[in-house]
Amino acid sequence: MDHLKKMRSHKELAKQLSILCNIDILKKFDRPMEEHFEHSLEGKVFARHEENEDKCYLLEDGSVGFFSDREWIAGRVAESMEDFLTYIINVPELLAVFEWPTDSDMYESDEALEKAVADNLQRYNEDELKSLAGALEVPFYPEEEIAEKVMRPFYEAATREPLFTVFLDDNDAMPLIDPPAGAGSVYYTCYGSCMPICENYLDCALFHIAAYLRDVAKEKTASMTDDQLRRYVNRVMKQASAFGISSERAHGKWAYMTLATNGDLPNLEAVKVFMKDPEYEHLGADGRVDLLMKNTITELEKREAAEKNAEAAGPAKHLAYSDESSHKF
Repeated sequence: MDHLKKMRSHKELAKQLSILCNIDILKKFDRPMEEHFEHSLEGKVFARHEENEDKCYLLEDGSVGFFSDREWIAGRVAESMEDFLTYIINVPELLAVFEWPTDSDMYESDEALEKAVADNLQRYNEDELKSLAGALEVPFYPEEEIAEKVMRPFYEAATREPLFTVFLDDNDAMPLIDPPAGAGSVYYTCYGSCMPICENYLDCALFHIAAYLRDVAKEKTASMTDDQLRRYVNRVMKQASAFGISSERAHGKWAYMTLATNGDLPNLEAVKVFMKDPEYEHLGADGRVDLLMKNTITELEKREAAEKNAEAAGPAKHLAYSDESSHKF
């Protein structure tokens, strides 16, 4: 069946797909090649997601790609149009929640994957979704089969070479799946569209995080050469790994906070306690970093305001949290 043709010719099916899965099928293909973007694979945009900000591509090899310029994430999501419809109807939040579906750890074993689905899957309007699947002649699986029939194939498509990614100037989009530590080149291309595929995940992460710090901490990094900055990132990543931090996003935030606090963040007692507090175990180490980042920014903003209002200028202390501060957020 030509699923795309059927959706274009049956407005009610396209409407249901939009309502239930936030996927808007275009009446005709759109050219994806925006002026400043480059793509690793040729493709045509056939649908948009989340109020036109995210794009779904029919790629040159017949697979389906996805690009979110909001989240700066790109990757292959399915090997065919039929698979694509199967995935988004069975797991409607697949392209909306870049958290549990993209966590590489949950794909390490069948047990971990089944648990992740059981803990996170939210499938509302189940009768309507099942009806839509029937009309489009794609399978609708019970929850206990989602791990094997939907999430595992999604992971395999997202990590298959050649990867689908999008470049903007010298920065490439993050992959759909966060690579595990030590992963090979199947997961990442290096910072910069002209760079070769990295030999390992660490090299790629160093490039990505160094570029991120150049962007968000221009004054702090201005005096560093590229090699000095990458050595700094490498050292900070080792510190972060000791706290259980694994994803590149979390490593980047940790590196920024460490830089903003002149290297003091990992040594603060309040931070050490917070990163091990069982009350926040459900967040995981990477989730704790997200929360820590929010509070660090708030604290730095307060300090900056206080320094501006101070009657006498004194030596500034650049600590996100004092040892006496509470780690309860």
